[in-house]
Amino acid sequence: MCGHIYGPCCGKLHDNSILNESRVPSILNIIQQDNNVRFKVYTDRGYVSTTNIVAAYKANRGMDLHQIFHLENKCMSRLRLCGTEHIFGNVTNIWNANCFVRKQKISLGKLFKEYIVMMLLHNAYCCLYYNDVTQYFQCIPPTLEHYFKTHLQNYPPPIDPMYND
Repeated sequence: MCGHIYGPCCGKLHDNSILNESRVPSILNIIQQDNNVRFKVYTDRGYVSTTNIVAAYKANRGMDLHQIFHLENKCMSRLRLCGTEHIFGNVTNIWNANCFVRKQKISLGKLFKEYIVMMLLHNAYCCLYYNDVTQYFQCIPPTLEHYFKTHLQNYPPPIDPMYND
């Protein structure tokens, strides 16, 4: 399930810049403070490690990566099934009618709003049917009623005013 969607972003930006603009690090801090939950988001080497975000370990110049860090990178890379790309791929596959997304320009039309609706439908689909992530981590998704009552009420998806009409 997708808990936060941000965009669209115009131009070429570094992944770490988009991450910071999306406010995901501060949202993670709030979630962990309010719910007494502790977790970290594991990313690839293109990001900078912070309190709640751990970038893959990389060796210093001229040195080998310590065996423990190499093993952690290897173990964590196997969990890519719950990565951002996986969620966007699922949305595209489940809602095949949105294949136009690959052809359409984000700044033209209402593509962003349509994509938010598809993401909400994807989350509803995840409530009704188990997916790869729920099966791997053996967690039960919320019921549709709980999802729409609680999650959407507390965490509405941010929509850029530029795209409200």
